[in-house]
Amino acid sequence: EEYWAICEAYGWNAGKGASLRQFERLIEDKNAGVKNTDQELVAYNKALGAKPLPQATLSRAELISALFKGCDVEALGRLQAPAMRRLADLLNFKGSNDDWMRAHEAL
Repeated sequence: EEYWAICEAYGWNAGKGASLRQFERLIEDKNAGVKNTDQELVAYNKALGAKPLPQATLSRAELISALFKGCDVEALGRLQAPAMRRLADLLNFKGSNDDWMRAHEAL
């Protein structure tokens, strides 16, 4: 249900997933209930196993792009349910994989 709700809230095509631009909108949405400081973006990237990011030399857009790429392990250029689940795990989503995928499959 979480993936579907995110797609609906942001006007994404759930079958295609989120583009980098759409992902940026989610990350920058102060009403999304997600902490989005630059330090946290660096920490999220580190938690995904990315090489350390030089926060002091990267723009915010570059930090968000790195996070997008870290979630997009299939290199699709879009974040579908499995990729968004990786982000949700970083943000302490409490549901199971079945909970996450059930919403995606219902589409």
